[in-house]
Amino acid sequence: MTELSEPMPSVAALAIEGAKGVGKTATAARRAALIRELDDPTQRSIAVADPSRLLDGPLPVLIDEWQYVPESWDLVRRAVDGGAAPGSFLLTGSSRPAERGSHSGAARIVSLRMRPLALSERGIASPTVSLSNLLRGGRPRLTGACATGLEDYDEEIVSSGFPGLRSLSGRALRAQLDGYLTRIVDRDFEELGHNLRDPAALRRWMTAYAAAARLLGVDADALLEGRDAGPSVPRDGTLLGALFESLVTLSVRTYAQAAEAIVTTGTEAYRRKDGIAVIPAALLGP
Repeated sequence: MTELSEPMPSVAALAIEGAKGVGKTATAARRAALIRELDDPTQRSIAVADPSRLLDGPLPVLIDEWQYVPESWDLVRRAVDGGAAPGSFLLTGSSRPAERGSHSGAARIVSLRMRPLALSERGIASPTVSLSNLLRGGRPRLTGACATGLEDYDEEIVSSGFPGLRSLSGRALRAQLDGYLTRIVDRDFEELGHNLRDPAALRRWMTAYAAAARLLGVDADALLEGRDAGPSVPRDGTLLGALFESLVTLSVRTYAQAAEAIVTTGTEAYRRKDGIAVIPAALLGP
């Protein structure tokens, strides 16, 4: 992950955000000398009792699932203010807690977004043209052929780009993806501090959203805000905010507008959910 490796020698603290299962911890752990796993109740209780111990030890220190102890964010920020060396701290989190800390960490903690594996990272074909090279002004010879067809692309969309699920297929894969959504609704929302009064309503809405967002011409952001034809957002307290806090629902308006000549917003939203937008419609029922 060059987005992580390149800034580490220059930045004291990096926060890697992304939905559960995209490989944040595994990626950061390869670069850490010490790992604090705050989803472990024992380690979390120690951190709550004495937060300063989180940063004790060899560097870089990885604070995994930092949102379980929101004070850790300010702890790292203060260490950066105190002159921490570049590459000292890594934070990973699968949600954005309502209480991140008293300070945003701007100019101290650099946030990076990690997403599921892109098609080019899944090994289904060997790219012959580098988009990054083209964007840097390169003029390579545009040649090559690919045997990957429409059916292969469809299979990749519904298979997801979660690294841990790449070896699964059929019923086992469907069960894992369905379980992923179930855990978000039944457990993750509560961990974020949201009292979900009607989990079944949220599951129905996610199913309807998945079905509507993949229709051509549907504005995915408008659906989330209840401004467009399609399923209205269930008004359950801070539910919409919680969907974004869990990092499973993403805004794709900017990306889609940049690629407007190629794809529509609705199609891009359908693809970027990478299996998750497809699975509710297929598995959660009407």
